[in-house]
Amino acid sequence: MGRHDHPDVLGGQRLTVSVVTPRGAILARQVDEVTGPGASGDFGVLPGHVPFLAALRPGILSLRDGQQRDVLAVSSGYAQVGARNHVKILVENAQSADEIDIADARRSFDQASEELKSGKTGGELRTLQAQLDWARARIEAHGLSRGKVQA
Repeated sequence: MGRHDHPDVLGGQRLTVSVVTPRGAILARQVDEVTGPGASGDFGVLPGHVPFLAALRPGILSLRDGQQRDVLAVSSGYAQVGARNHVKILVENAQSADEIDIADARRSFDQASEELKSGKTGGELRTLQAQLDWARARIEAHGLSRGKVQA
């Protein structure tokens, strides 16, 4: 069987997932399963899932298509699981593992870590924490992609 003609447990239904940032659409495709970094904990979505809206924290968005699993680093945002198996991921930033400049991500992580030690407060602290979390998500996505995780 080919990558897109395999049945799933719900009789061939698939999810239509789109990832959108303020700069435009990152991807739109059909998959068998989506897992994401919910602000209250990770979540998974299969075809037929009940609709919901969830806040996202920076982390890994995983898309399973048959036995292939692809990962994206995502920043904070929202996930909307709607009717007819549509999943919309609305985030400030998203990068596929292949697009990640790992040296830049590590530099950003180290810089934000150092600046956090300086005792910043309020808005500066939140900005630095967001930078640190985004860098961590990119580093983790890059690491997961090295062996192309199999389902």
